[in-house]
Amino acid sequence: MKTALLEQRQTIAIVNSRTKIGIVAIVCCLIGAGMFLFDVKGTSLEHFQGALIKVGGVFAMLWLAYPEIVKLPVWLSLSIILIAIVTAVASSVWKKAALIAIPLLIVLWMLRPPPASKATTKKRVNRSSSEAR
Repeated sequence: MKTALLEQRQTIAIVNSRTKIGIVAIVCCLIGAGMFLFDVKGTSLEHFQGALIKVGGVFAMLWLAYPEIVKLPVWLSLSIILIAIVTAVASSVWKKAALIAIPLLIVLWMLRPPPASKATTKKRVNRSSSEAR
C-alpha cells in the first residue's frame, strides 16, 4: 500500500516538473517570437530575443527527454553538466584550442574499442577450460 502511494507521488512529481519545463519553453519561445515580430531592428534587444529562442529550444528538448533523464544516475548527470561548463569556459578562453580539442575528443570517443559482450566473455572462458583438459 505504501509503495503504491509512494510511486503515485513520484509520478505526480515527475509530471509536475515536466509541465513546468514545458511552460518555461513555451513562454521563452513566445516572448522571443514576439520580440522578433514587434521589435524595431537595430536595437540591443536582438541579442536578448535570440537568447530567449535558444533557451526555449533547449527547454523544449529537455521537456522531450525528461522521462529518460530522470532514470540517469546522479553522478552521470553531474558529470555531463560539469563537462558542458568546462567546455564552455575553455572555448571562451582558448577559442583556437577548442576548435581543435572538441573534434579531436569526438573522434577519439568514436574510435574507442567496443565493450566486450557477456556472450563473448563466456565463450572465451569455455574455450580456455576445454583447452586445459
